[in-house]
Amino acid sequence: ILLIGPGESGKSTIFKQFRNLYGKPRALDDIKMYGVVIRSNIITAVTKLCELVRDLGYEDALESESNGVNQNRNINEMTVRDA
Repeated sequence: ILLIGPGESGKSTIFKQFRNLYGKPRALDDIKMYGVVIRSNIITAVTKLCELVRDLGYEDALESESNGVNQNRNINEMTVRDA
């Protein structure tokens, strides 16, 4: 099967679906490798997101917003405990 099309058009997805439907079952090593790749992709994405937040100057805004959330959480916890 030859799949031709522009990038991000789903060629790999169709190939993987064919393999899932008609191919041999995945070996345990393959499944473990997918876990490694997924974790790596998540780390890469979060790292890029953090770099972008820093480059755009949103780091301080997020920190102050986070402090406000933590303060509200502490107030709510005190209210629940005191009740």
